[in-house]
Amino acid sequence: AAEASPKSVATARQTLEEDAREAEKALAPVIGIGKDILKLTADWNRKISAHLSLHKINPEGKQPNNQKVKVSFAINRKGNVLSVDVVESSGDAAYDAAAVSIVRKSDPIPLPPAALTEDRFERTVDIIFTPADAKKKKPPQRQ
Repeated sequence: AAEASPKSVATARQTLEEDAREAEKALAPVIGIGKDILKLTADWNRKISAHLSLHKINPEGKQPNNQKVKVSFAINRKGNVLSVDVVESSGDAAYDAAAVSIVRKSDPIPLPPAALTEDRFERTVDIIFTPADAKKKKPPQRQ
């Protein structure tokens, strides 16, 4: 086996050091991106919650009284619902089923931001069934 000359070892070492510096430069901006990703995720979560509330329905023949169902669901990049599970039951199977139905009827969910690069996203949300009179009453509009 041939021994490497001191000059070639020094050249290889210098190349490695330059590559390491380049790698550090490439990593540096990532520190600031974390806050941007958190903001994007928070904004997207708000869009998801608003979208789900558009599809909210109460179980037939039931009077909502702030029943809360925690559901977990998975979606793909296109916003398609892949799975829905009840994580915490309301104690009433009708409300649990309604919560699952809300997520299924909301398919497709608003698309994830392009900066979020995963192919599958997991979300857990509380769906609260509030009484009709507890909702904000809007003043009548003049015509």
